[in-house]
Order: sequence, then structure tokens, then C-alpha cells
Amino acid sequence: MTFSKIRLHGTTGVKLSRGNGLSDIAICNIVSDAMPALQVFEVGALVEDDTPFYDLLNFPIETAGIPALEALNRLNDYQTSIYTWTSAPYRKLCADLGLDPDEGRTQFFEGYETLGNKLLLRLADFTETQPTEAARNAIRALVFALHRTDKRLGTSIIEHTCNQITETDRDQNLIMNSLRAVQSLWGIKDIEVTFLPDRQFQKAVFRPKGLKPSTDLSMVNWDEQCYWNTDGIAVRPEHPSIIEELVLRKLEEDFGVCVVLPGTARTYMRDEGAYYARKFADLAMPEDFPAQHVSLWRYLNWLRRREGLSAMLRVARTFIFQTA
Repeated sequence: MTFSKIRLHGTTGVKLSRGNGLSDIAICNIVSDAMPALQVFEVGALVEDDTPFYDLLNFPIETAGIPALEALNRLNDYQTSIYTWTSAPYRKLCADLGLDPDEGRTQFFEGYETLGNKLLLRLADFTETQPTEAARNAIRALVFALHRTDKRLGTSIIEHTCNQITETDRDQNLIMNSLRAVQSLWGIKDIEVTFLPDRQFQKAVFRPKGLKPSTDLSMVNWDEQCYWNTDGIAVRPEHPSIIEELVLRKLEEDFGVCVVLPGTARTYMRDEGAYYARKFADLAMPEDFPAQHVSLWRYLNWLRRREGLSAMLRVARTFIFQTA
């Protein structure tokens, strides 16, 4: 059996000739519901741009006695076989055809691989024990939430989908246990925001408990007790997560916090922030934004301008007593 590599439907495939008067075919892995699905296409005549026309074939296909094609028919017999990314017959067939068995494979968050693969196995079941349509939708949503991806789906949507499952559904336990795992994965205990020293300096602010990812602030479970007397200058991380972005938006829009970029924060700590850092020297300063050293004389002059002569004299008197 001879074959050549091709690109088809955004994935790698192989083109081969069956002989015996049969048309050439192309085989590629079209991932469906996050599971592998080896599909066969008949290679037709060339179209206008000299690209061959591919027509999807139904199984079973004519094998012309080719062992790999006979194995492909057995693999796609839904009555007797369900294959996943780890199924030995699937991986051996890919090796025989020169295909990468892991191309397009779903990658789950660390620690959630077993649960993710269990969900995928149910999603691939089209036998008499297959999931109901409602269960299949819930499993799809859970697989998406456990998948390593930058696309974030609000947990409120997932919870709504999973809650459509009835008590009689055979997949209820699997889905509800998976939902709890997703809630644990996405639930955030605390978000730490770096504040810079200013008039009302706080070392750090820990943001709301039980925060769930969502691009809609109204859907977030804000704990208002975490936000009393919040003010000052906060630093936006170089690459904020969606949760950090939500918290910073909350601080800006509802509490008037000034949110600055790291470069601006470093400039501030070489200027005005350096004086406030000296004023609050008994508090721990942000390690990533060290303050420039300010001499006592310069600090006293700055303090007189900002807070008046009496404040300057208090600091000077304290310094004299400490060094006496």
C-alpha cells in the first residue's frame, strides 16, 4: 500500500490508491465532539483551481483487500466498536497510515485528565446506552470547561446546562460530579491586587471569595464586604487573567481606584511613590516595584509641602529621639 500526505479540512490526511478499478481515497481525522473520527473521502476530478474534489464516503467502504482499510471498517462499526484517543486499534491504524494519532487531541487541565477522558468516552457512545441529548449537551459543556483553552465559558451557563439533567438520567452522577470539579477548578478563593503607597496605602487587597469567571460583571458573585474603604493606586499585571481583569474593572468603575501599568508604576516609585514608601516604611512594600531611596532632608521638605509644617516637625522630632 502506497500513500501520500495531504491537507484536508484543516488536518493532515493520506491519499491512497485502492486499485481494482476503484477510485482513489483520502483518509483524515476529523475531530468530532473532541473525539477522533477517521473519515474517508473519494478523490474526484480536479476543480477550477486544480484542487481535487473530495466526497465523503459512508462506512463500510470497499477495501480491495487492503488490511488497513479493513481495520478502518472495523474501527467505524458503531455496533461493535467505540474508539477514543487511547484505543489501541485506533493508534495502531494511525501508525500504519502514517498519521499522528494525537493531532487535534483535547488537552485537559493538569489533574483533570482522568475525568475529562471519562466524559469523552461517554460523548463517543452512540450505542443503545448512549447519553440523552440533554446529557450530551451537558458533557460537551463540561469537556469545554476542563479543556486547556483561552476561550472562557461562564460557569453559570454550564450550571444551567447541567441542571437540565433529570434524576432518571443515567449520566446524572457523572455530570454532577464533573460539575463540582469544574466549580472547584474555576472557583477563585482570593485575588491579590498590588497597591502602591499613596495617601491611604494598603499593602494588598484580597478580592471577592467564590468568584466565577464571566465577562459580565452582573453575573459575578461579589462579596461587598471585601471592598469597604478601597482606594488608591493599583497595578495591572502584564498579562492579567480574566478574573484579575474583572477585579480591576470593579475597582476602577465602582471604587475609583487608579489602575496603572507596570511601567508607570515603576516611574511612580522613583518619584512620588518613593516619598510615600518612606512615610509608610513600617509596612511591607510591593517587591516588584521597589522605591527609590529618599534622604531625610528631601523627605522632610516633601512632607512640609504635602501635609504642612506640623507634620514635618513631628517626623523630625521622632527621628531625633530615635537617634539620640
